[in-house]
Amino acid sequence: MLRDELRKLSERFDRLSDEHNRFLQRDYAELVADGLRKAENLRAKERVIRIAAILGRAADDGPSAALDETEEMMRIAMALDDIDVTVLKEFVQTQADILKENNNRAVFNVVNPLWKKKRPCPKMHEGELTSVCGKLESFGLIIRMDKNNSVIGPDEMSPYALLGKGERFVRYIEYHA
Repeated sequence: MLRDELRKLSERFDRLSDEHNRFLQRDYAELVADGLRKAENLRAKERVIRIAAILGRAADDGPSAALDETEEMMRIAMALDDIDVTVLKEFVQTQADILKENNNRAVFNVVNPLWKKKRPCPKMHEGELTSVCGKLESFGLIIRMDKNNSVIGPDEMSPYALLGKGERFVRYIEYHA
């Protein structure tokens, strides 16, 4: 998969600017080598596909690609399984507008009612969702919010909010050349 993505990108080489070509030959080559090392250590095909998508995004972005962020996105892709990614994508679907409307910030008074109305993966047991959210939070993709007890009951799960890095991660892994 990773090699297929790289082959597609090399076909587009001829149409790129000189600066973009220099980026691909210097900086991008190092990212690819890192991605290949990471992919070799993975059993799950889906994680390898996510790394390939991240590399594809970086190649397409060219000189404007944030190399450190791309490297971090690949590291995160190695650790997240399909359930983690599904939950994160639901956060993006339900909360991305909050970030846009609030200068890329999670807002307590907006997240609490939204969480009560439509929390991610409503069919998932709260214990499992709490575990997944903890993992996503450890990578800085979401953040646990204080619970507004007048909105969310005392026996209900505390809300989590999408962070900009979480939204960017989903954009990276959903990249298609």
